[in-house]
Amino acid sequence: MASRPGGRRTEAVEVVNLTEDEITLIARTGEWLRTSSNTDLIPDSVPAHKRSGLNFLTLRQPEVVLPPNGRRRVPLLASIPSNATGEVYAALYFDRRDRELDQTPEARIRRGATVRIQAEGTGRRSAELTAFEANRDTKGATILTVQYRNTGDLSLTPEAVFIIRKEGSNETVESIRAKIPVSYVQAGGEGVLTQEWAKVVDPGKYTAELTFRFDPKTPPLVKRTDFVVSASYAGETGKGPN
Repeated sequence: MASRPGGRRTEAVEVVNLTEDEITLIARTGEWLRTSSNTDLIPDSVPAHKRSGLNFLTLRQPEVVLPPNGRRRVPLLASIPSNATGEVYAALYFDRRDRELDQTPEARIRRGATVRIQAEGTGRRSAELTAFEANRDTKGATILTVQYRNTGDLSLTPEAVFIIRKEGSNETVESIRAKIPVSYVQAGGEGVLTQEWAKVVDPGKYTAELTFRFDPKTPPLVKRTDFVVSASYAGETGKGPN
């Protein structure tokens, strides 16, 4: 949901009754969090990203009656303050009038939807790499792990490329484009990328270079880490500099 600061935006979420009975739903708003392990939650308190949009939302229809096999659209109004910048986050979820449902953060998101609210024309993207490691597992594969943080006030979708070189050589052993497990990382959020490299190579010292892109208008972040491939694949570990 996007609008200029000081503006309003209305969207609707469609809910469907897959049963033969009439159901009365109670619509509720809540916080939203995507964890570094790519799990979405509707937590009980303000998440660590501190970008709560809960106070921006107004439910136009807090109670919804669904006929058997029917569907309804539930309107939601976002009022964006004039001093708002970037993005904030919230969630819409549903309870039932006739029964008590599981209220854990994991259960609520399964019957809810994420609400991303943006003050158009404001905000910036920035990120930092907090860790980069290369670990040899017992089967001889190299596991490349990147931890990063979104330090801006807009969500970002990362892109990562790993270049593997043998120590002391500029020749590329392999270039790997990472598989990204998330559609986006919220402002103030954290993420983890894990990439397996299973190519059989000669024993020796190697360097993995990470190029991390998060915005086409911003230079990428680059980080390196060293690791050892032993003849016995003993599980040597390399850690990049801070």
